[in-house]
Amino acid sequence: MGTPLDVSFLDTDQTIIGSYLDVGILAYDGKNLHLLSGFRLNVEGRIVFTRNVDLLLQPSLPANIKFNSIISNEIGSRVALVGSGDVFIVEMPNDIWGRISPYYPIIGEHVLPSYYCKCALLGSSIQSGARSYDILKVQWYIKEYDETGPKINKIALLYGNNVIRMFDTAGTLDVPLLKIDLSPSVTELHPELSFQNSFGLRNNIVSFDFGPVIEIELEDGAFNTIFAIDYLLRWTFIVKSTVQSTKRLVCRVLPTSGPFQLSPLNSELCDFAYVRHCSGSNLPIFSLISNTGVLCHYVSLPSSEVFVENQIDFTFLVYDTIQLVRESSSFSSFKFIVDCWGSGHYFVIGKCNAYLIDITPWLNVIINSYNSGTSVENSDMKETSVNHIFSVLNGESKSSNPERVFITTVASSFMKADDVHCIDSPEGDATCEKRIIVAVATEDGMILTKVILYQLPISAPPSKVKLPLSYPQSQSLLEKVKSLFVSQPSIPKLRLVKSMSEEEALTTVITVIDRLVERLSLIKSAYAIVQSSVSNALEESEKLSKKQLSHNERLLEIVSEFTSMKTQIYAIREEVSKGKMKIDQVCSLLASRMFPLSEAEIAMQGTLEDLQTSLKGLKEQIPLLANQVAAERRRRFGVTRSFHSSINAKKFMLSKSSNEIDSIITWVKLLHKKIDRLAEKAGSEQLNRELQSRSLENSAVLQTRNLNKEAE
Repeated sequence: MGTPLDVSFLDTDQTIIGSYLDVGILAYDGKNLHLLSGFRLNVEGRIVFTRNVDLLLQPSLPANIKFNSIISNEIGSRVALVGSGDVFIVEMPNDIWGRISPYYPIIGEHVLPSYYCKCALLGSSIQSGARSYDILKVQWYIKEYDETGPKINKIALLYGNNVIRMFDTAGTLDVPLLKIDLSPSVTELHPELSFQNSFGLRNNIVSFDFGPVIEIELEDGAFNTIFAIDYLLRWTFIVKSTVQSTKRLVCRVLPTSGPFQLSPLNSELCDFAYVRHCSGSNLPIFSLISNTGVLCHYVSLPSSEVFVENQIDFTFLVYDTIQLVRESSSFSSFKFIVDCWGSGHYFVIGKCNAYLIDITPWLNVIINSYNSGTSVENSDMKETSVNHIFSVLNGESKSSNPERVFITTVASSFMKADDVHCIDSPEGDATCEKRIIVAVATEDGMILTKVILYQLPISAPPSKVKLPLSYPQSQSLLEKVKSLFVSQPSIPKLRLVKSMSEEEALTTVITVIDRLVERLSLIKSAYAIVQSSVSNALEESEKLSKKQLSHNERLLEIVSEFTSMKTQIYAIREEVSKGKMKIDQVCSLLASRMFPLSEAEIAMQGTLEDLQTSLKGLKEQIPLLANQVAAERRRRFGVTRSFHSSINAKKFMLSKSSNEIDSIITWVKLLHKKIDRLAEKAGSEQLNRELQSRSLENSAVLQTRNLNKEAE
């Protein structure tokens, strides 16, 4: 169940809608705000919403005030109600925006059905002056994708007197934080179009937007930028050190340069916007549109890396120019609405038409060429995708007061948080498809809705390493089918006004039928491509199944051969073990049949054993003799060491027993010589014995080999 979105505000004085992050749509009914969420399709195919949070404004707004847009900041904490001369700031409840996660963008069950919200006028001290100017554009500051730091609640307003005022909505709302007067820049090159020298017509700043954050050499920190453009299509570039401070302010008029100029527009400029995408800091892209529906995309490149005389230059290159449907209504105007749900996407709305512009096809080609180091000229450059979403047909009524209906605002939101379909591509990259609701509000309170399928790229986690796989470089089936429909204009959702005549309605229906017939032929060709691809896939599948059967048969043969070889190996192993057992038996028999020693060898062995015994006894006698010598020395010299007291006493004691000491030394030397002779004799006998044993072992080995040969 749910409430249909298209007829929910038919009985209200005015209906203004706007996107609220990617979780819902804000709607103003002339008294209060409403946050609509939980969108889905009912059984009739209509878009319904299941949740409606009433935001009661305190204090209440004046009854006669009119608004033309609703915009929220990047975190959803504040919402701006923008009128032609007034801007009101509404503080959203913390229950709504404080718990919204980028990974789970949905309004939780804890949110109450209604809240009281504080509402205050922005710049009330400015409006109290003698002369007030219309507000041409209002823009929240939105951080870049790679910009860090806390969220910024700052909003900038462009007034009709070429003045940009920036307010901090987290602080005071009466006094602006920053004021930029662009009148000197506007009249610098054309003094005749100034306020004093003009009559009726004069050059003004038409639009502005926050630009990318730039880093300048020889300067500390990054610099925020503001770009503005006037009726003569001349750029104004403002640089300031940070959004919070105003210690540096540089204002200079920069003419465009490059292979193309803005003169092909040949019309007045309506709006200008900085298209935000993931690589905006490295590749800034701007969009311009004129009152005749000419849409241009510009790529901005800095022509200098440092400030020269406190200035910096930019070069603007035109990528493409697109002619949208020209509107027949008087004073036709277009404006940009940059939503936050998609990178490289934005809306263009006019009096009777609404478009969704997608620059990601050619933007991805440029970024991939830059990352891979290849030339863009060698790449297959894509075109900008233009999706004509809505169209209001008023007809050409000849009455004095014809009934006409125009589009006022546009909004978008995701269908459901869990409405995600992931598709794996052959290259290994995954894309996530999500359904998005796009709604436009008309002056009579009608809301037109349409569902668009949007692809969100999913980056692989950094922990996983992609292996280099080789795939055929042929075009995929999805790309072939898409290429058929890209060149053809899209069919918008139409609304016919009652004031249209029957002839105009029939003409419109015939045009739509012709377009549908063209689409039908494209669908038939796409069906033929898909059918041929499916038939080829079936044939390849049959071939693969046959190859798989042959491979399975061959695999069975290999397995049987492997089993037989394994059996043979087991038999060979058994024979080898039996041979080893026979060798062990022969070796044991040979060891028992060895020839005995001769008498001379037996005598030599006995002598050697006697020598070893005597040598062992002599070695044991050495410490005993040493003890006897020490005891004799103690007996003769005593235990006292008084002879160390003087040299004369030492000489006296040595001379007294010199004869006994000499005899002991001689006897010890003779004993050492006898021990050395016995050791030499024992070593020679041991060497002879080892030589004989080695010869016996060699003969035994030869006999063993002969026996093995006989056994074989």
